[in-house]
Amino acid sequence: MMRMRKLMNKLMLSCRKASELIEKKTAFRLTRVEAIQLFMHTRMCDACQLYYKQSKFIDDAIQHQHKSGNRTLPESAKKKILDRLEQS
Repeated sequence: MMRMRKLMNKLMLSCRKASELIEKKTAFRLTRVEAIQLFMHTRMCDACQLYYKQSKFIDDAIQHQHKSGNRTLPESAKKKILDRLEQS
């Protein structure tokens, strides 16, 4: 029983730690343990799952903007981002 409790404590994350891993994942590769922890947490926590989707959407928009060579975001793109975030 004690082993199982230790294992669960290692695998379960707080929402704060999950959000840190979500942001870390955009710049670095997560360790296998971190990836499992994040996967499990986002499957159980709707708020963190939504945060993950929103973070990915914003990162994708930034990457697209960067690749296009345009350093300013058009008003239509800003509106689209805000609309998508409000829908989530």
